[in-house]
Amino acid sequence: NSGRILTVHKYASSGIRSDMELVNMIQQSISEALQEAGLADTGTGSMKDAILEWLKDGPNKKYFDALIKDRYFSKFGGASADDVIKKLNDLTGDELWTLINRIMDVGKQENIGVFKMDVEKLKVWIEDIINQHHLKGILLIWDEFSEYLNNNKNDLTGFQTIVEWSQKMPFYMLIVEHRGNNIFEEKEKKKK
Repeated sequence: NSGRILTVHKYASSGIRSDMELVNMIQQSISEALQEAGLADTGTGSMKDAILEWLKDGPNKKYFDALIKDRYFSKFGGASADDVIKKLNDLTGDELWTLINRIMDVGKQENIGVFKMDVEKLKVWIEDIINQHHLKGILLIWDEFSEYLNNNKNDLTGFQTIVEWSQKMPFYMLIVEHRGNNIFEEKEKKKK
């Protein structure tokens, strides 16, 4: 592609404790950067799309409705599945991602696989975004990444896979980490 480079800025990573949360934060950050650049989030396979598609099926919608009116009442305040669908279509930015994260919490607790965004789904989504907008690439600059590395120092597989994509597609991560030495030294000591 010969278009522009979409630059995405992200700050802080302290709340990220799993690959799924990392993937969701990357998707959210890219979606917000697209919006700021006046570009639509047209990527197929986004978490929002996956949830909406799953909720189109009558039995799935009924099941989700029962869950959010009972066990997850406090997360959704008595909203119905139809209310959630409307909000998914109407909300943007942080409000949308807060809702998606709540839905994904339900998916995690109830083992609803479609509500789980993984590294491979993120890759397909990013490739689609790059192709749809004829981008030369996406550069994600993530400052204050120390907490993610500290919280996940024993399991960096998802992060490593994402970083390795730059060999095959124009998606690049510039990680700013302010306490690098101790994190990796501790991991090496544990191996011995």
